[in-house]
Amino acid sequence: MPEVSTIIPVYNGAAFVAEAIDSALAQEGVDQEIIVVDDGSTDQTPTILASYGNRIRVIRQPNAGQARARNAGMAAARGQWIAFLDADDVWLPDKLIRQLQACDGFDWCSTNAIFFNTAAGQQWIRYPESEDYTGDVFETLLVANIVIISSAIVRRKQIDRIGGFNPRYPGLEDWDFWIRLGRICQLKYLPVPLVKYRLHQSSMSAKVRATLPVHLRLIEDVFGSDQLNGSFARLRRRALANSYQINARFAAINGDWTFAVYCAARSLLYHPAQWQTVKLLCKSLLMPLGVKY
Repeated sequence: MPEVSTIIPVYNGAAFVAEAIDSALAQEGVDQEIIVVDDGSTDQTPTILASYGNRIRVIRQPNAGQARARNAGMAAARGQWIAFLDADDVWLPDKLIRQLQACDGFDWCSTNAIFFNTAAGQQWIRYPESEDYTGDVFETLLVANIVIISSAIVRRKQIDRIGGFNPRYPGLEDWDFWIRLGRICQLKYLPVPLVKYRLHQSSMSAKVRATLPVHLRLIEDVFGSDQLNGSFARLRRRALANSYQINARFAAINGDWTFAVYCAARSLLYHPAQWQTVKLLCKSLLMPLGVKY
């Protein structure tokens, strides 16, 4: 039985999937199986996957979205731990071994990440390395998704308790998944960036006009849930402010200044004292004048 099952969902990912698979194969000191779920690709993805032979396991299904693709991979997995890697992201070679070594007493681990956009020549570390999210993150997750999916590993027995990813939240199914996991598990967080998270025009993070309604749906579902019993209702405005701010930032990065202004203004409506959002709003308003975000 492998120690770790790595799940890679891919749909028309020929441009990047080989780099993701290679980074998984390069993991040091870990007994690992790699399961790639081809979610109905119509480009060269099947040919690329076939070139790896028996070094990876490939599951093919009609296009059904990332949530169902990850669920199919988990259903086929044999490992004690489940690791997630998106087809356009990249792991550093010691990513899995460092997490496994850190997980004594924890059933869930995530790491910091490097965000990069090759086309724009941009790169930055997602969180300050002084921040530490280790411990009970349930309340934090109600406000914001602090877990980058390609950084996470989860003990299989806990996934069996909470179930799989919910297709109701396309592009944000991981946030819902972490909220359910955070209710029952403490997180072990490594502040060192062990993942490279790619931003590009076809990524979900670039499709803010489509994903904002999903943000709002998820927040309404979570805070309207009987399971919360109203005890965390005070966090709803912060969750809305944070989601609008995230969408404003990604809209600005992708040059959609009108939507960036709209989202930043909505964020300030829910959290007026957020000076980062004020700065974001001002920078977005200057974009039509040629000022780069």
